[in-house]
Amino acid sequence: MKATLHPMNLGILGTGAVTAAGWRTEDFITACLENRDIPLNEPARTAGLPRAWKCQTRNVPGPAPAELLPKSPRLRRSSPLTKFEVAAAMQAFASAGLKPEELSHRLGIIQVLQNGCVQYSVRFFAELQVQPELPSPLIFPETVFNAPASHLAQCIVASGMVTTLIGEPNHLVEAAFTAQQWIAEDLIDFCLIVTSEEMDWMTAEALSYYHPKLIASEGAAALLLGRPVSGKPSLTGLSALIAHHHPKERTDALLELAASAGTGALIDHCCGIECIDQPETSAWADWRGPRWSPRRVLGDSLGASAGLQWVLASHLATVQRASVAISMPGSAASGLAVIR
Repeated sequence: MKATLHPMNLGILGTGAVTAAGWRTEDFITACLENRDIPLNEPARTAGLPRAWKCQTRNVPGPAPAELLPKSPRLRRSSPLTKFEVAAAMQAFASAGLKPEELSHRLGIIQVLQNGCVQYSVRFFAELQVQPELPSPLIFPETVFNAPASHLAQCIVASGMVTTLIGEPNHLVEAAFTAQQWIAEDLIDFCLIVTSEEMDWMTAEALSYYHPKLIASEGAAALLLGRPVSGKPSLTGLSALIAHHHPKERTDALLELAASAGTGALIDHCCGIECIDQPETSAWADWRGPRWSPRRVLGDSLGASAGLQWVLASHLATVQRASVAISMPGSAASGLAVIR
């Protein structure tokens, strides 16, 4: 498939982020722009299982500030992933100057997940090993992939369209195309896209198999989209995801995407590990504009990572009044977005 940058006309009215840098959007943006060091943790395995190698993570610090989480019975039994995205969503509404309850049935929600809610599953199977007759009954609420979107909709009193997309982080591209279609067809006026990830030892170890320096991270990003508004950035260009099945196809796809990006700033997906970054590094070798790499600062935020790229790009487009390209490579498909 040839890279084509489709014209888009979606206003990015508000953004929010919860990351290992802190619970607030400004914590994430400051950490990226200043290339801050974020503390590392080593997650313990459940049931006392030993680990033969070093495995590190970056976790969202401490409990959420009370004002970021609405009072809801859903949050008492939800996993960290849901709390992260609710806090990110509340910040997105605040930055847009809107209250979620004012939007109600004219607000759609699209959740993008990669790993999903895993902590209760890990706990359940660990307890099976220790005491098979009394495992936690909480396995169900957070192992259904739609659970986080359901919890979020209840917390912000949204009764419009709600759906969940499961795939690589760059499936945010599909979420944005869907949001534009819903708004164009007058099904909704606003669309909240959320991407989120929670951390557990199995996920962290899975990443360490790819490379011992690949650090798993957790958090969430929220993007409130609608019709363009003066003074707010807009999504102006978006490629469909280009499928690739072997390394050369991946490199060729990234080269095509880079060639269609235009000029301005770049938010890439590089993690600082040469053997992993090489195709993206080669594709953008001729880029001469400013460049930021959130993944180098945070680690691999998995399902949340593309959303966090968009949050940073929206901030830069607003502050610098310039075009920002977002490179979103994946193992099976890659994409590109432009925010201006």
